[in-house]
Formats: sequence, structure tokens, C-alpha cells
Amino acid sequence: MKKLLLLLLLFPILCFGQSKEKLDLIKKWEDTGYFKRDGDNIVVSSIVNDLDGNKNELFIRVKSFLSRNYNNSQSVIQTEDKEAGIIIGKGYYPNIYNFTANLIVPVSYSCYHILRIDIKDGRIRIICSVDTWIAEWRASGNNYTKEEHLVVNLPPYTEKKVFGLGKDRSVDAFINLISRMHNTIASLEKSVRDGSLKIENDDW
Repeated sequence: MKKLLLLLLLFPILCFGQSKEKLDLIKKWEDTGYFKRDGDNIVVSSIVNDLDGNKNELFIRVKSFLSRNYNNSQSVIQTEDKEAGIIIGKGYYPNIYNFTANLIVPVSYSCYHILRIDIKDGRIRIICSVDTWIAEWRASGNNYTKEEHLVVNLPPYTEKKVFGLGKDRSVDAFINLISRMHNTIASLEKSVRDGSLKIENDDW
């Protein structure tokens, strides 16, 4: 009983410590350029050098990646200019963060992202940006409610709370978002470095 009481007394302190560590991590990420805030946008970017292939070859590889990975109704290539070496796509990150509010209501946070790729001979620049959370939960029966919130209007940038999403959950969701954006860039880089699928180069 005494141990349980001690844990209950320490719980707020432990939670505060974990929250502070996560906020410190986010600040470090921003200070070191792991991500940037650009107005209402959260941006992750990377310049990939020393690639095999000229601009046209890399353009085809980038477009091939987008065609394979952005092939649903919520994702679309918005702009492609082979001469200028620019491709801009809109993608969807489902279920970046999930939790149960009030012990009974499942809530999911998702978002759209814009992926811009600038292409030159032997190198590409990838810019991934997100500005808005899409919150969805089941209000009753099969009725779903959706809300949209600017990412920068919630923690870690403000103290604002929205349905079921307190400061700690907002911070966790933000960390998950940055990780997902980096995973997208890493996957694109790997695809461009590896080139076409082997079967595409086979003599048939």
C-alpha cells in the first residue's frame, strides 16, 4: 500500500520529467535543422548528392517511386516539369497518432503532406512539408466527426488543448510526425539510389 501511494505521489513528477525530455528533444531537433518551422508549415528536407544518373534518369526514378508509393485516391502528383526538374506530390499519412479519449472514444490523427523534389544531374533535393492535423473520432454508432487544426497551433508550439488531445499527446503526435516525414525522405533516397526494379531491366 505504501509503495502504491508513493508511486501515485511520484507519477506527476515522472510524467513532467518525460514531457520535458520530449520538449527538449524537439527543441534540439529544430535547433540542429532536423526539421524547420516555415510559417504554418513543418518542414523536413534533405539534399542527396553523388547519385548515379543525369537529370532525366533521376526524374524517371523519382516518378517511379511516387507512382508506387502514392497510388491511392488521397495521393496525387500535382506538378511535374521534366525540363525544370521538379516534381511535387501530395500524400496522405494515416494514423500518425491514435489514442482512446475518455476511456471509450477512439481518436486518430492523420495529415496530408506535400513532397517536392528538385532534380539535377547526380543530385536531388527533397522537401516534405505538413501544416494541418486531421482529427477523426466516432461520435456515436457509425457517425464520425472530423476536425482540422494547424500543427503550429497545438503543442509543442502552444498550450492549446483540443478534444482528447492534451499537451503530452500533442507532443507525442508531433514526434511521430517528424519521424514519419524522415522515413518518407529516406525511402525516396533509397529508391533513387537503388534505381529501377531489377525486373524492369530484364530482357523479356
